[in-house]
Amino acid sequence: MFTPLAIVAAVLSVVSFTEATPTRRDDSDAFCTQLFTDCVNVGPSVVSNPWNTPACIYGATCFGGQRPVDDFLASVASSLNTTFEASLDVPRVSSAVFDQISTDGQVITQQNYIDGVFGTLAATNGPFPDASLVISSYQRVVIWTDFCNANGVPFQNFADYFQFSATVSSTGCTIASS
Repeated sequence: MFTPLAIVAAVLSVVSFTEATPTRRDDSDAFCTQLFTDCVNVGPSVVSNPWNTPACIYGATCFGGQRPVDDFLASVASSLNTTFEASLDVPRVSSAVFDQISTDGQVITQQNYIDGVFGTLAATNGPFPDASLVISSYQRVVIWTDFCNANGVPFQNFADYFQFSATVSSTGCTIASS
């Protein structure tokens, strides 16, 4: 026979277990730190061709600072005890990598970007952020490239962001809050 106390204890243990382990969602920048770590873990070769690695692409967009792309690259180089190469001096995002992270090889949409970040984080079991944080990172690219029409960012403009955003200002565009 079950006592009411035993039933309550059993229910609470199930509730606390399901709340503690849904999918490691995180509302901080822990996902960005993980993307940075995944990029660094590629090894020293990543310094000379960072945009060949999706974790580096996504990590650079969520990185803080005045010049997030170059600040990201400098931090990666520092973590690997090697010389920093500025975004102007590394190869552009290739069409092959862009094809992997876009649906059609023409544009990267907000949904492509979200799927790419979550897919990259899945390799290390997260942490998985709230999608609004990922959207905020994507919007940096959207605003800089001036493609705020929700149809996606074309390949050339996406690649331009990673090569030029640290040195070329953009007039940008305004994104309506949803």
